Amino acid sequence: MRKNSNFLLIFPISINNTFLVGIFFFMSLVLFSQKTKKDLVNQKSKTLKDISETHKILKETRKQKKATIGQLNALKKQINSKEELIGSINVEVMTLEEEIEELEMITSSMEQDLEDLKQEYGKMVYAASKVSGKYDKLMFLFSSNTFNQMLMRLKYMKFYGETRKDQLVQIEKVREALINEKEIMQGKKTKKEVLLTDNIKEKESLEILKTDKDKIAKELSSKEKELRHEINEKKKALHDLERLIENIIRKEIQESRRKAEQEAHSKSKDDHKNKITLTPETKRISDKFEANMGKLNWPVSSGFVSQPFGSHPHPILKHVTVNNLGVDIQTNEGQKCRAVFQGKVTAVANVPGLNQIVTVQHGEYMTVYARLTDVKVKVGQMLEAKQEIATVYTNHDDVTELQFQIWQNITNVDPEGWLLKK
Repeated sequence: MRKNSNFLLIFPISINNTFLVGIFFFMSLVLFSQKTKKDLVNQKSKTLKDISETHKILKETRKQKKATIGQLNALKKQINSKEELIGSINVEVMTLEEEIEELEMITSSMEQDLEDLKQEYGKMVYAASKVSGKYDKLMFLFSSNTFNQMLMRLKYMKFYGETRKDQLVQIEKVREALINEKEIMQGKKTKKEVLLTDNIKEKESLEILKTDKDKIAKELSSKEKELRHEINEKKKALHDLERLIENIIRKEIQESRRKAEQEAHSKSKDDHKNKITLTPETKRISDKFEANMGKLNWPVSSGFVSQPFGSHPHPILKHVTVNNLGVDIQTNEGQKCRAVFQGKVTAVANVPGLNQIVTVQHGEYMTVYARLTDVKVKVGQMLEAKQEIATVYTNHDDVTELQFQIWQNITNVDPEGWLLKK
């Protein structure tokens, strides 16, 4: 029986699972980066939408041959959006490079595993053929010294046949997985090449925009007298609007106190003369408005903040500071202005330099919409969120820009912190 020891020494083949570990590792990375990828896609989609919107606005401001601040603002926004897009593309390329590197490592490991499996299978077939060539299977079984030895040999013969079949299946699975991974890798390489081409185009477009911006800025710099006159006119208009709003708010404060005293059948003990006295209903609206800080609808469906809240340097004139009681939102011609939240219309008026204005009360908060035309609402009317108020006015420079403010009692606040992030 010594001559048969080769067969008895053949043990179950050890399958190399490096490629399975590699795939598991790669899938872990994929799952880990899914959120990041989703964020990248969302950011890129948002940026492309911003670029499209700003392009339309910029096109409208260029109807006039002369340079305008509105045109400069649109160019700046377009440049910022282009830079964000290029940044997103760069991150996407880097992510693809990392994934391609991982795939190359996995495919290399899988190729080695496939080769190992083939060699192991070859050894198995060779060993089996060597044994079967010397002895007939029945003779091999019946030449056993003991019954137990015969059962053991029968067991090994059965196992060996099954293992050879399993090995063939395993080889085929690895081959299919390898082909699939190579196809995925090639797809990512193609996508990377497309992104690199897009990146070059966007950089060229960015340089053109920067040249246009510098040209407009230079032209505007030569119109200092005209710009200073424009600043003074805007300052006066905003001052008139501020006085109007303060009067509206003070009337609301007085009216709210009067109603509260009537309902309580006594004098209000509220010593805060600069605050609206809230009824249960107005308090509910006020609390709801406050709870929506950072989530309010935009007053226009498309556009960008062309001038932020508060004091900031003039975009052209040196050593000149401008102050904004709200934010200016530059948008498309014919754009509809809508309520950012439910509330009651408290004023519809005309302010020289700001065209028509509408104020809407939300408990102790008030939203103000200026530079309007074709107003659709009236004083006392209750509005729902996103309900149309008017059309945003387009000035003689073909710039369509809304002045939007938020007040809490007699204090104006930065609207950008209240609006939903675009």
